[in-house]
Amino acid sequence: MEEFPNQHQANEENLVDIGLVESKKDEIPILHNEQDAISKVENLEQPNTGNQILAWNCQGCGSKNTRNYLRNLIRSNDPDIIFLLETKMSEQKGSSFFRTLSLPKIWSFPSSGLAGGIALLWKEDNCGLFYIGYVGNPYTWCNNRKGLARTKVRLDRVLANSYWLLQNPDAKLKHLTHLGSDHLPILLSLEDFSGKKKRPFKFFRCWLKEDSCKDIISQSWSTNDTGSPAFLLNRKLQNVRS
Repeated sequence: MEEFPNQHQANEENLVDIGLVESKKDEIPILHNEQDAISKVENLEQPNTGNQILAWNCQGCGSKNTRNYLRNLIRSNDPDIIFLLETKMSEQKGSSFFRTLSLPKIWSFPSSGLAGGIALLWKEDNCGLFYIGYVGNPYTWCNNRKGLARTKVRLDRVLANSYWLLQNPDAKLKHLTHLGSDHLPILLSLEDFSGKKKRPFKFFRCWLKEDSCKDIISQSWSTNDTGSPAFLLNRKLQNVRS
């Protein structure tokens, strides 16, 4: 079970993460013509994500029948990810029970009295997911208490794989202003928040006839930047355009 930081501890280093998964930095070869580029983008390997996801509003995991039924579901379906709602379990009981479900990665939040409680369990497989950058308030959840009992964390996030990021290079997450709820609403936009319209880049076949074309593209793709495969490919394409 994760402990939320108090008001004086909440910072980007100790925020609660519910999906810390990253893929390895794949090498992206230099592309020497537009047909090669199209082929590489279309055949960009997608990560091997889990094929089985089990979600259940179980209305309490306290009874023996519910726990046994859940174990049977796991044995018969072998899910890669399990999401449970309304577990109605305290931190101590939930932590003890979830460890018996044979999935090594566990994130859970205890119930409040006789209501609530959620749990997310998953296998250690690398899903190749990355957090999408955000703008706005660095925290998306607050317990609405006063003084030293006040807790703020960045709990609500959006993740995407490298293939999706390549298709949506300007995607941004915006943390909006909240009212009443302890969670901020979040807005995922696939366009640049600046509102500037980008002129589409066009590659003319006649450029391939120029002797210097290959050298220009090779030089543009020689970069020491680091990041996800989608980020690196987008950065190299930007270098070619400039």
